[in-house]
Amino acid sequence: MNETYLVLKGIFGLDTQTVNIWQMAMRAAFIYISSLIIIRFGNKRFLGKNTAFDFVIGIVIGSVFSRAINGNGQLFVTISAGVTLVLLHWLFAVISLNHKGFANLVKGKTSVIINNYQSDLREMKKGRVSEDDIKEQLRLGINQETLENVRDAYLERDGQISFIKDNRDPKILDIKVESGVQTVRIKLE
Repeated sequence: MNETYLVLKGIFGLDTQTVNIWQMAMRAAFIYISSLIIIRFGNKRFLGKNTAFDFVIGIVIGSVFSRAINGNGQLFVTISAGVTLVLLHWLFAVISLNHKGFANLVKGKTSVIINNYQSDLREMKKGRVSEDDIKEQLRLGINQETLENVRDAYLERDGQISFIKDNRDPKILDIKVESGVQTVRIKLE
């Protein structure tokens, strides 16, 4: 047991206040691999386009693990702190599955910013969403420049804006052919 500790001490600089270049590189590799393992046990959506709930855990784990890499924190104590954070994140996610109020508290709530073709200025202001933000998301999300065919829009929990397009079917009102020109009048309902 003592020999194993001496080997780990030499590789990772466990008892030293300062770590050399080799030990810092080994700590970085160890933290990287440990982080991947810990996070894989946490959540598949972790660090994707997610809510602040998911984003915060990434920042906190990065901060905690950086201490182990640069030698400001004990290596295995830091790993246990990372495991604790991921388990806490997992626990909050499980509670959120069963309690909508708790989910809204930690993950946020989707809000309707356009309802039945009408902008809800109060919800837009609450979500700090401008018309320019909506137009940008229209261009990026559904390749459209105007709200003309958008029935509803939602400010999602992750900050993205999603759109429900108009699903009205056109009805042909009138077809005329005069002097080689065809005219079709339609009505959207």
